[in-house]
Amino acid sequence: MIPLSPVDHVFTGARACPIELVFAYGGPMDTGRLRESLERTLALFPPVASRLVRLAGEAYGLEHSEDGCVFEVASSRDVLSEAEPHAFVDPLETVEGPPLARVRLTRTPNGSVLSVAVSHAVVDGFSLLFFLSAWSRVFQGGEVPAPFLDRGRSSQE
Repeated sequence: MIPLSPVDHVFTGARACPIELVFAYGGPMDTGRLRESLERTLALFPPVASRLVRLAGEAYGLEHSEDGCVFEVASSRDVLSEAEPHAFVDPLETVEGPPLARVRLTRTPNGSVLSVAVSHAVVDGFSLLFFLSAWSRVFQGGEVPAPFLDRGRSSQE
């Protein structure tokens, strides 16, 4: 269980804006390999595979969940260059219960579109890019050192 900081609470609720990224690829992607590499990467970054839980009063925390990151495969006749990129994103809300990360691989007539949406209560822009970089490295067969995930303030003694 990871308690949210007061600032993180700003990014909770049905209207909280997750961080969403959409990537286009010119050919098909290996779905099994993509899913397996995502699972291996999530093991290093457990907050990305989490759900929002109420702690005491109005306080929330992140609780790791085996289904805390949804991975789905879809098909579309739309081409990213002609469609609204947001149409390829599996939307999410930062509320109690549902997963706080969603990944969608969409097969299109001219390739693949990979979208990633993660609650802003879980990641900021830098940490999401760090996660995606690690996922890419794992997908390509490389190793990734475990990240430092302590959200607490360290003391200098």
